[in-house]
Amino acid sequence: MLDLLRRAVKSWVAQVLLGLLVVSFAVWGIGDVGSGFSTRVATVGDQKVEADTFARVLRREQQRYGLDATQVRAAGLDRFVLGQMVREAAVEDMMQALGVSAPDEAVARQVRTTQSFQVAGTFDAAQYASAVRGAFRSVAAYEATVRAALASAQLQQAASVGAVAPQGVAQAMLAFREERRAFDAITLRDAGPAPEPTEADLKAHLDQNADAFATPETRAVTWLHIDPAAVADPVSDADLRAFYEERRASFEQPETRAVDQIVFADQASAQAAKARLDAGETDFDGLLAERGLTRADAGLGRIVRADLPDARASAAFASPSPEIVGPVETATGFALMDVRDIRPGVTVPFDAVRDEMARALAAEQGGPAADRLAERAEDLRAGGASLEEVAADLSLPIASDAALTAQGAGPEGLAGTAAFRAEAFAAAEGAERDAIRLPDGGYLILRVDAITPSRAPSLDEAREAVAQSWTAAARRAALAEAAEAARAQVAGGAPLAQVAAALGLEVEPLGPLRRDDPDARLGPDARAALFDARPGAVAITVGRDSATVAVLREVFAPPAMAETIAQIEAQFAESVARDQLEYLGRALEDRAGVTVNPAVFEAALAQIGA
Repeated sequence: MLDLLRRAVKSWVAQVLLGLLVVSFAVWGIGDVGSGFSTRVATVGDQKVEADTFARVLRREQQRYGLDATQVRAAGLDRFVLGQMVREAAVEDMMQALGVSAPDEAVARQVRTTQSFQVAGTFDAAQYASAVRGAFRSVAAYEATVRAALASAQLQQAASVGAVAPQGVAQAMLAFREERRAFDAITLRDAGPAPEPTEADLKAHLDQNADAFATPETRAVTWLHIDPAAVADPVSDADLRAFYEERRASFEQPETRAVDQIVFADQASAQAAKARLDAGETDFDGLLAERGLTRADAGLGRIVRADLPDARASAAFASPSPEIVGPVETATGFALMDVRDIRPGVTVPFDAVRDEMARALAAEQGGPAADRLAERAEDLRAGGASLEEVAADLSLPIASDAALTAQGAGPEGLAGTAAFRAEAFAAAEGAERDAIRLPDGGYLILRVDAITPSRAPSLDEAREAVAQSWTAAARRAALAEAAEAARAQVAGGAPLAQVAAALGLEVEPLGPLRRDDPDARLGPDARAALFDARPGAVAITVGRDSATVAVLREVFAPPAMAETIAQIEAQFAESVARDQLEYLGRALEDRAGVTVNPAVFEAALAQIGA
């Protein structure tokens, strides 16, 4: 068993479990830190998820994601954290039922090799005790948690055994993604002049497309905006400069580099390729071509240093000028990187953002004043004051819009925002809405004075628009008919060149293209049909102003790409393993039985203000 545990600790399952344990000191089902609030949020078999533990873990996750209390529920973080704790408790319940536990040697090994407990690369007992006691009742309690995590990793590692890509699936996926096809095509752009629509044509077109021509609902609204920036005291230059310095990082644009990379399966292959580059025997494009790749396939884009999580960051950003660097070890192999372009970092100067900062600082400093005015406004309204009377008492301007629409072009400023329109279109006619707090700390009080419903116009009101729409539809239908006639001729055995000559058109090459390579001449339906057909197949794509008839000429199988196939197989196997673990987790929860106490769950959320 000890040998199995040693192997399990090296797996990605154990690394994830123990990594989360060390980073967050989260305790699933043990409840070692007593805070006087020990009611159960959930019971899983013989295991308990205590409210104080749940609240503590949720607070840490909230801080990690940078969410405020109101966003915790909206983002579903509360349910996600509880789900994870229930899943871990179900695994622990099974481990206890099986009598599986990690031996002392395995626990000690994990503790000694945890980087957080080391000083200068060596385990330090004092550092260990200090770090653990900051979050756990005792060292023994922490080690009990490590023991449970190791045992859980053993079970989950066993569940992921056999997670491999089925024979041939990687080659099939590669072929689907990288296969290229070439086509011959003709493009029809004129199917003759469109006929003049009759009155009946226009009336039928309007009736069939009534929603497209309907006038939008409009609302006459009056509102009072309590703007923190407008009610704040004047901002001094010294305050502005201090504000700028506090936020200097947000005004700094880091250095970016355009980087392409080739990943080799082993270091020897990467070093051999680099040697050929250094000797001038080939270039980066040559290496790509040998693997059937293009710059588009190899491009990492324009990146900042933080975009690369491993040793590639140091290598790619160390060179003072564009060059090819590497080999560098990555999670999937050894990479050579072509650093093609370097753009130095820049800092936006104070004067360039002065006005922006002045408003932001005024809004921040004016928050308390806005709160007081909002309270005064609500008191006045509770006493029967109208919106106009409230505005006069507060010495604030009142605004209005006689024809506000829910979408489309609208007024600038607050009245053009989505939040304003949502509030305006949620109100009943004649109703004054409750004050709402805006994202900038301001307040909005709104009244809908009148509502003009959406309606379908008469033909006389929309004649010009209906006629234009009918003509466009008629031209498109004529193009589709002509393209279908050409397709039928080709499908019947006529050469595309012969059909093109009869129409006065030239045959154009199209491609080679992969399935997802963009080209408007080959629409989704035609692309799907021609990528599942043999050479000689024909399909049409009808666009707004043209129609294309395309004939599949040739299929280019992807070249042998051993590194890519290995990566696909590894990714597929990891996906299968995660699925197996998910199925195991669900089964363990069903076996143990899960009971959640909604009242205690809500009380625990209240501890963090959610």
